[in-house]
Amino acid sequence: MNHEASLGVAKSKFFQATDADIIIRSTDNFSYRLHRRNLELAAGAFPLDQEHLGHSELPESSATLDILFKFIYPQRYVTLDDLDFGALLLLAEAAERYQIRSTAYGCQVQFRRFIHSNTKDLMAFGAKHNYSSLVLQSAPLLVNTPLPELVQLLQPSVYIEWTLYRENWVEACKQTARLMPVHGCPVWGFYCLRILRQLEQPSHLVSLSHFEALFDVTNPEPLNGCCDPLAQQWKTDVREMVSTIPKVSSIGVEESSAGLQSLDTDAGLVELHSSEGYMFVLQAKHLEFFTEGFPPVETPTDREKIYLSESTATLQLLFQFISTERYPSLENSEFEAVEALTEAAEKYVVYPAIYACQFRLREFMSTNPRELLSLAAKHSYSGIIVQLAPLLIDMPLSEVVELLPLHYYAPWSVYREKWLDALRVVTEKLMDHDCEWFSWLVVDILRKLNKPSALRTQDLPQMTGWSRKRSTRSGSCRSCLVHYNIWRLEVRIILKAIPEFVI
Repeated sequence: MNHEASLGVAKSKFFQATDADIIIRSTDNFSYRLHRRNLELAAGAFPLDQEHLGHSELPESSATLDILFKFIYPQRYVTLDDLDFGALLLLAEAAERYQIRSTAYGCQVQFRRFIHSNTKDLMAFGAKHNYSSLVLQSAPLLVNTPLPELVQLLQPSVYIEWTLYRENWVEACKQTARLMPVHGCPVWGFYCLRILRQLEQPSHLVSLSHFEALFDVTNPEPLNGCCDPLAQQWKTDVREMVSTIPKVSSIGVEESSAGLQSLDTDAGLVELHSSEGYMFVLQAKHLEFFTEGFPPVETPTDREKIYLSESTATLQLLFQFISTERYPSLENSEFEAVEALTEAAEKYVVYPAIYACQFRLREFMSTNPRELLSLAAKHSYSGIIVQLAPLLIDMPLSEVVELLPLHYYAPWSVYREKWLDALRVVTEKLMDHDCEWFSWLVVDILRKLNKPSALRTQDLPQMTGWSRKRSTRSGSCRSCLVHYNIWRLEVRIILKAIPEFVI
């Protein structure tokens, strides 16, 4: 029995390199054999002084470290899609503690899944680690939260700024009531009362969607002609008042801006020139560690010059991922910029940039699906291709075959065929009812069911409008509505039977 086993230490199944020069132990007694150089370059704040030489015990569990350490080696990073909030928060805290930026970036993106369910925790995390974007997303969602629930959760400076922000919206609710026009109509009274009840929650004014719903409340009786102008005027006055409320800015959080890392003048430096001739100076050790597509620097004491074909804007972004500084946000980058960054990241094998681009690219699925499919196929982004398949189900195979290699095209074509079969069966079942009156409905539906994606919509034609329209005509078939409802049920069953697209 070796020494670790005798101490009850289990070995990590992922990290047991024979040439490792440092041993890390988790809080639940799992050991990790790692490489010091990787920790020095990938982690900006790892305990690697002489006191910890050779061995180091960390406060994180093996469940967290198993994921965290996969980000310190040059490789395609693991997905965090399956982590629940608790596990993701622990991983994010570890990434911040040791400044492993690739992990931190992935956690920030994944936090979006929990912005509505774990808002208070995310605001506290954003305030603690100076993620202003996370705080700004959380703040409007917390305007209904009682102050005692946040006073112990937020840092004093953040708490003060947030209470002032919240107070603006509480006062706006009161001002909305004061702007209410006075009118003696009973229907108007009911309408105003229903709105005023909702103003107990400031969130109805903060969110535009809630604001519209606030004035579109369902009244027991339709507003009279005398009430409509007053309702529109009230809504206009409130909208104007709300527009004067200061927008949420930083709420006491100043996020450190991303940028190129400061240079160690004692280390080897490399000059890289953009296509426009702009010069970037990077440390050779970072270039060699974070990338695989640049030539190795043979003489680190001399400044090597490399000329690249990418633009200055693309390289400015790319090189910010070749450091232990906080990565730049791609949240406001357009598709063309992210596409160019993706191509450069893949060309020079910059794994942190590849990781960040894949997150941002998913947000262009509705706006640039075809271009995204081409890019995903080129670089084997299988996850993105799987997500695009339902969105591009109408694309003719003659176009798909030009974009996808065979190992993607074959399952894609089979998947699309299943939707075409479903469309055919659904159409046949709809026409399986002989009634001249029902034929009018069939024609209307068939106009809409002219492509596979039409089956995915939740807004299938409603029988009720058709039946009311023709209910006064003699000879109507009493079984039409029954047949139509059965057909709708069959449609759901048929669609549920279609397997998901997998590669």
